[in-house]
Amino acid sequence: MSKQRRAVDNNPLKEWMKENQVSQRQMALTLGLTPGTLNGKVNGWIGWQPSDLVALKKVFGLTYEFVIDSTSEAMK
Repeated sequence: MSKQRRAVDNNPLKEWMKENQVSQRQMALTLGLTPGTLNGKVNGWIGWQPSDLVALKKVFGLTYEFVIDSTSEAMK
C-alpha cells in the first residue's frame, strides 16, 4: 500500500468528513480557505491556524485536539 493511501486510511478527520457528508470544498469555503489550502491542512502538509481551529469548533463542533491529532495520525 502506498504512503499516500495510508494517509487517507489513517486520517480520522477525513473519515469524519465522509461520515458527515462534508466535502473538502465545502469545509474550505466555510473557513474562507481555498480547497488546495484546506487539503494541505487536512493532510498535515500545512499547519492549522488558531482561527481555523476556532471556526472548525464553532461551525462543525470539532475540537482542536481531534483536528490536530487527525492530521498528526495522517503523517504516520
